[in-house]
Amino acid sequence: MKSQAEECLACSCVEIGSVIDGSECSTPIDQTFAQREQAQQALDALSAKVRKSENEPAQIDVNIVPQGDAFQLVGEVVFSCQAENLIFQMSLR
Repeated sequence: MKSQAEECLACSCVEIGSVIDGSECSTPIDQTFAQREQAQQALDALSAKVRKSENEPAQIDVNIVPQGDAFQLVGEVVFSCQAENLIFQMSLR
């Protein structure tokens, strides 16, 4: 007996349950900028994208950390479900 995913692959589709299992609800953030102002602008833009992606309030735990002559955005964004996280990740591309 063929699995449902195999049968769907023949018609160029995949059941969404075989792709999204509900376990990946967070995205790590790690970006470096030359100036603090650039890092703050990136954090503001990131926060706006989170708010557009969320249905339930997401937790943004991202900080600007000085690293020598640079500034690093480091932390993670946690969503209430994997679908919101996926939407957010796609908005970053």
